[in-house]
Amino acid sequence: MNQQLSVILSEGTLAVFLIVAFILVVAANIYDIRLTLRRKSLGKMKTKFRRAHKSAITVLVYARNNADSIINCLESIRRNRYSRFDIVVINDLSMDNIGSVVRSYIQKHPRLPVRLYSKRKYTNKSEALLQGYRRSQKGDYVMVIDATNTIPTSLLRDSASRFWHDEKLDTLHFNVNNQTSDSLTLLYFRFVQLSRSMLDKFYTLVSEYRVVTNLSGSMYSLLAFKNACKSIAAAGKYDSDLIVFDSSVSDDKTAIIGQISKENSGIYYSVFAAVTVLLQTYSMYIAATLQSSLILIVGWLAAAFWLLLVTWSSRAIRTKDKITLSLCAPFIYFLIYVQFISHVFYVSANAISSVLKQIGHEFVVGAMAG
Repeated sequence: MNQQLSVILSEGTLAVFLIVAFILVVAANIYDIRLTLRRKSLGKMKTKFRRAHKSAITVLVYARNNADSIINCLESIRRNRYSRFDIVVINDLSMDNIGSVVRSYIQKHPRLPVRLYSKRKYTNKSEALLQGYRRSQKGDYVMVIDATNTIPTSLLRDSASRFWHDEKLDTLHFNVNNQTSDSLTLLYFRFVQLSRSMLDKFYTLVSEYRVVTNLSGSMYSLLAFKNACKSIAAAGKYDSDLIVFDSSVSDDKTAIIGQISKENSGIYYSVFAAVTVLLQTYSMYIAATLQSSLILIVGWLAAAFWLLLVTWSSRAIRTKDKITLSLCAPFIYFLIYVQFISHVFYVSANAISSVLKQIGHEFVVGAMAG
């Protein structure tokens, strides 16, 4: 009887996971349908946009020890089919020769409106971005990218047309895709970014999207940029059609744990991580209790199936790369699972800490009042 109950519970657990995945996939498909309809509308507006007054764009390139990638980044911006833009490279206390690399690039392209701002003391990234903008040509819109990013030739034009088409739009976050899979860590990050894109589609449908200022691959209206640098986040929209390619070459083995505190900290990501950890852990428990390797394999493949969905639904990956990533999905899910566990502990610890601080504050206020 107990064994039969365990089988029923394990099957129910698998069903819940599939239902959650189904909801997210349906939401992503609805988002894609809306995006297709909007794409047709934007296509009709592009002709009018070209004839209209083009708004100036300031591109802030945040760099820290990125001498090996900064040229590719600047070249991708230079090749954009948009005339009114300027670039500020923010050198954040780099230890390499990125300063001399950028100065040489400026001399090579004297007509390109690019400047170098080298920080002399430590400040947070938001303050560095503000300082960089003050040294720019004061564009109407501000794009923030990292020195490891490259952008398609149409990104400035397409993102500016989005703002021109939607007067209420203040902040726009792009679809950032990692293009390197040279190590286990980078392969892991690539799957995380793909999963994040799927969750962003769901998030955009059900709630107001929050764009983190420090997040690379975003464009702001001037007022939204200044407000975002003060408040850390700004309300906006996510557009999976506007793609930024990330060519990070770092292979820091501690990056997986470090990722927890830097990104993917939204409520929807936390709920998704908690549900995944609960269901996968329970599936492993049932498999161990019944000593059934079949249950473990089925549960694991069902979870890995999510990675296949996010891989094949991406428009930014070539078919050849999709096949390669699909072969890696069942194995890389182990790292995703470990990261989810770490994320759940991290969020739980922060929540408990906040509650204890609130209790302590109320106790002190009560004692002083008494």
